[in-house]
Amino acid sequence: MILRARYVITPSKVFKDGAVAWEGGVITAVGPYEAVAKEHKGEIVERPRHIVMPGLVDCHVHTQQYLLRSSVADAELELPQIWTEVLIPFEKGLTRERAYLSSLATLAELAKGGVTAFVEVGAPYPDAVAEAAERVGLRGYISASTYDVYKGEVVEDHKEILRRTEEVLNMGGGLVKGICSIRQLTMASEDLLRGIGELCERRRAGVTFHLAEFHGEIDYSLLKYGRRPLEVLDSFGITRLKPAIASHGVYLSDREVQLAAARGVGICWAPTVDAYIMGLHWIPLYDGIKFGLGSDGGAFSGLDILHEVKVARALGKALTTSLQYYKASLDAQTLLEAATSMRGLLDFGVLAPGRPADIAVLEAKFPVEDPAQAIVGFLERDSVTDVVAAGRFIGRGG
Repeated sequence: MILRARYVITPSKVFKDGAVAWEGGVITAVGPYEAVAKEHKGEIVERPRHIVMPGLVDCHVHTQQYLLRSSVADAELELPQIWTEVLIPFEKGLTRERAYLSSLATLAELAKGGVTAFVEVGAPYPDAVAEAAERVGLRGYISASTYDVYKGEVVEDHKEILRRTEEVLNMGGGLVKGICSIRQLTMASEDLLRGIGELCERRRAGVTFHLAEFHGEIDYSLLKYGRRPLEVLDSFGITRLKPAIASHGVYLSDREVQLAAARGVGICWAPTVDAYIMGLHWIPLYDGIKFGLGSDGGAFSGLDILHEVKVARALGKALTTSLQYYKASLDAQTLLEAATSMRGLLDFGVLAPGRPADIAVLEAKFPVEDPAQAIVGFLERDSVTDVVAAGRFIGRGG
């Protein structure tokens, strides 16, 4: 299969009148159309007004909160904390059927916007997420909702949670892969933290964890452990797992930022949700941090990562312009790398031979001088016409 377009962006290189060829779900060539077509045969799909780019990644999504859409208003946002007062109780009341339908709706909506991979950051029914991902055709990291403390009380034996975590790690196959999870530091006992660190190191599994989301979490960590949250997780070996994806991470100290960089921890920034629940993010002020962009799920956002790119760009420039009168933060290249591979943290999100054929095609109905600027500044979900995941069209010509 050969996909020809006005522009192909890898994202480190741009080819005008470019093409991508793939076979068996793996890219075999990327470059100028004439060179690719000369060496590779097969069906040619022409997209003359379009930009071809790597498929997008949603690095923080709760796929089973979709049915909360329009239910979380300002009154709920004010609750301390919204996850203990609204989100966890909602998840406890889900049936597997509703959880599956929620995951299916979430992933279908993400796919329409050019997302080809996602990170489920803690589902009550992880097997239902896997089933929905296989049906839609998306690549995914899937984790269970992992906590044994709720509102200060131990609510489950940590050994049972570790057993379920191992079930998730055994669930891999096809396009989905199980990883470990910590729902929140304040919701995890020391036994659970230690157990997750040891289990996931032994299984060589990655991890996702919510981090530095609210002031009370920092106070809790300092009072209980004498250290800040990321330092505590580091002491249990959580930060050494690969990949390690910290969701939100808004209230990190300079020392924690340096620790994240040293350990290669990726920060998943959910620009829309973080802005109105937590405030401005520090990411635009630091170079060299691996970060990605997340939607946080259908309860809070429109599940449009291309839109989140624009929110991140606006918030980042607002911050650096206000503090430093610096308007060039979060440039187009940085944002594209964040939205497709978490700036290299993940082993997909790049158009290159030998990489997975995960591709998004965007139609630009205006003259384009710089395709990267067109993507980060103007194109959103309604511009996506084709989506290829693992070499298969899951949306074509739409």
